[in-house]
Amino acid sequence: MALLEIVTHLNPVFIPDFHLLVLDIPDTFQTVSLTDLPTDWQNDTHYETLQTYFSNWLAQPDVLTVSVPSAVVSRSGN
Repeated sequence: MALLEIVTHLNPVFIPDFHLLVLDIPDTFQTVSLTDLPTDWQNDTHYETLQTYFSNWLAQPDVLTVSVPSAVVSRSGN
């Protein structure tokens, strides 16, 4: 579910202030697929494994951006 869909159904009293940020992302980016991750990767027991995976990328980034699966919306990415 997209953020816009969630916000649409909220009581206006609970909607936080938002800021729009537009980024021009290059066509070359790294994609992390579900097959790259442990089977139950959303489980808190894999926190250290996932943190190490992305820490390694941050130490030597070969691309500007990384697309990762959403832990909340299974068919979506971030």
